[in-house]
Amino acid sequence: MNATAIAPALLAGALATLLATPAQAQQPPIPSKQEIMKRLDEGFPQLIEQSPEATVEVEGLFKLTYKQVPTDPKKIAEMMGKQLGTDKVPPGMIDQYMGMFAAEITQVLNKHLADIGEFEALTDLKNSSKKIPPGKHRFGILFEGEKPAALVVFDPKPKKGEEEQKDRLKKPVLLRLKTKSTKLQNELKIEGKESKKKPKKDQPKPADLVVTCLRYLAKTKKPIEAK
Repeated sequence: MNATAIAPALLAGALATLLATPAQAQQPPIPSKQEIMKRLDEGFPQLIEQSPEATVEVEGLFKLTYKQVPTDPKKIAEMMGKQLGTDKVPPGMIDQYMGMFAAEITQVLNKHLADIGEFEALTDLKNSSKKIPPGKHRFGILFEGEKPAALVVFDPKPKKGEEEQKDRLKKPVLLRLKTKSTKLQNELKIEGKESKKKPKKDQPKPADLVVTCLRYLAKTKKPIEAK
């Protein structure tokens, strides 16, 4: 399976399992697009919830806590199958659904990985001209097709009756990524690595965020540094 097919395959594996039952395993019915979206919307959040939590911290800059969501189609199909009482996906079903519903699958991928964890800025941060105030924010992954294109740091709008936090981000901050192909990863992984850029006097060393997801290795185009 080539790199351009992996993102659709990621959820196609889940979809094949969601739609298969022991009685229907060999000849599952062809569902409507509406049914596809409903089943995936119901199943994928459970997958995220059951994924292990991981933390990455760069001293003096930031701390990220996120869900290590599986990104191997077979592993996803297995996990979702266990949730539904069947872990056997008939041969060919993943490829069949991948080809038929690739657009819907990618749409669900973007939706459910849009909020994947917490981004805590330990000081005033900047990424090129973009600024992130200190405090706890949310973050997710923005995909362009099957490639992770950016980490998006944001603050949810306050609920009715809640006081708006002083340093709340009015607009999401996109930490743009540059990607290259790699081998298929078992799960989402995020790391903080020291940047080659020299720090300002008395400031922590700038760092890059590195994301491995599906068949891609992605790194922030510009380092994250203290403002």
